[in-house]
Amino acid sequence: MAYIGRDITSLSNAAILDDITFSSSAGPYNLTKSTVAFTPISAQALVISIDGVIQDPGSYTISGSTVTFDTSISSSCTNDFIVHNGVGIVNEVSDGAVTTAKLGTDAVTTAKILDNNVTVAKLPTTLDISGNTVTLPASVSGLGTGITASQLTSTLDISSKTITLPASVSGLGTGITNAQLAGSIDVTSKITGVVPSANLGSGTASSSTILYGDSTYKAEPGGGKVLQIVQMAKTDTTSINGTSYGDITGLSLAITPTAASSKILLTGNINYGFQNDGWLKFQVDIDGAGYNDVTGYMGAAASNRQVGAFGVFQAAGTAGWSPMFLHTPSYTLTDVLTYKIQGIVSNGTYPFYINRTWTDTDSTGYGRTATTLTFMEIAA
Repeated sequence: MAYIGRDITSLSNAAILDDITFSSSAGPYNLTKSTVAFTPISAQALVISIDGVIQDPGSYTISGSTVTFDTSISSSCTNDFIVHNGVGIVNEVSDGAVTTAKLGTDAVTTAKILDNNVTVAKLPTTLDISGNTVTLPASVSGLGTGITASQLTSTLDISSKTITLPASVSGLGTGITNAQLAGSIDVTSKITGVVPSANLGSGTASSSTILYGDSTYKAEPGGGKVLQIVQMAKTDTTSINGTSYGDITGLSLAITPTAASSKILLTGNINYGFQNDGWLKFQVDIDGAGYNDVTGYMGAAASNRQVGAFGVFQAAGTAGWSPMFLHTPSYTLTDVLTYKIQGIVSNGTYPFYINRTWTDTDSTGYGRTATTLTFMEIAA
């Protein structure tokens, strides 16, 4: 026979929930719909069938989106279905029936407002847009070619605002001229950013030019500038008694050039005491390639005569050597140049003594000194 009762389109909706897989416990078991957590309105709203038997709503409790049975459910049991019955009747809302009270705060989004349908009457008398950016179209009806002085208030405070002008502003031509500026402009705190180099002086600004006092860019001066200085000091004493050149303990110093084709200015002050003839010289090692005499800083060979950068030819005494030589080494950037001083005596019985007299008597008439080496990298 025909269905007797309310039209089925007016019945409450029934939700089919996901089946539960039992684990031989009373629960709690998660309630989900299409794998998403589902919270029933009450235990009575659920129809749960297990092994073909509809469960009494009094045999389980609901907590949020979980259900707990009053007895353990064996893992061999099958959940046939779970149906959640809603409450109330689904009716079509009448036109104009949704009141302001029915809407949540901030419920109406921009996407729900029809374009070009907010009128002036819908805006407050005073609209504060100080924290927003307003972009006007290229042409604004009623403004003609621009906003005139008569359309502004007598005093317009923009002290705390930022105004960005377009690339071309009508009436300014190619830029703001002196005549359009106030008599005095405070640039101590009113200008930020980098001033273009062309605004600083005439000529071409580049990595090879500098700005002179006459506001012109000129070529940077040539070589001769000191790029770096390194120094060492030896304050203890040592002796030299070899009849062939040998190293002097503690008298070496390394420098790593920072530019290509630099020269190294070798200077220092070596204090020593002696009893007979002796000579000193510089050697250099370029990045571990081995030590060689510093080219150009040795006396010319002369038969059997000894050669060096410095020598003494006396029976006994004290002296000092203050070398000063501009060396032109051959290197590549990152190479380490290590210089050392070597010494030799004509008779091994009579040594050289660095930083002391040859007798070294323990009295106030005799003393100790310091020896230094100072190297400078000179730009090419």
